Amino acid sequence: MKFSIECVVDAANHLGEGPVWDVEQGALYWVDGTGRRVGNPSLWRLDPRSGATRHWSLAHDVGAMALRRDGNAVLALDDGFYFFDFNSGALERLHAIDAEQPRSRLNDGKVDRQGRFFAGGIEVGELSRIISRTYGEQSWKDGESAYNLADEMADVLFVLVCLANQTGVDLTDAINALL
Repeated sequence: MKFSIECVVDAANHLGEGPVWDVEQGALYWVDGTGRRVGNPSLWRLDPRSGATRHWSLAHDVGAMALRRDGNAVLALDDGFYFFDFNSGALERLHAIDAEQPRSRLNDGKVDRQGRFFAGGIEVGELSRIISRTYGEQSWKDGESAYNLADEMADVLFVLVCLANQTGVDLTDAINALL
């Protein structure tokens, strides 16, 4: 079987990701997660039948989006969860995350079979950054803060415990089975 790959939209995204297919409209949505940092729109829509695109600019990094029954979206932005109205461009914050932790942000999310929207954060990224700069070949950048390694490990452990509790995984049994 032979495949051909072609560019259908020259969006010049900074970090294009998270495609969502809208069955009702026959349209493809995606986010440019960090596009606002370079002056690009954050949300994109393509109608493959006509080739028409629409885009919306936001003042936040976008981690993920999901479509709602009313035709609008729920977004995981850098500082929390929001409803987004495609017609007006209005954002309505539903829940803020880690206001006291400016280095935390939501990133990547999807809807489960029950219609619940889940999004994860980037705390694991902080841990790997500290490890690579402290023990690896990367060096600290000028002006970059050296966060506490123990705090970052505790953040990761806390997230794992929460996920285990939410999904019914017994971590004691899982660790004993591994060892």
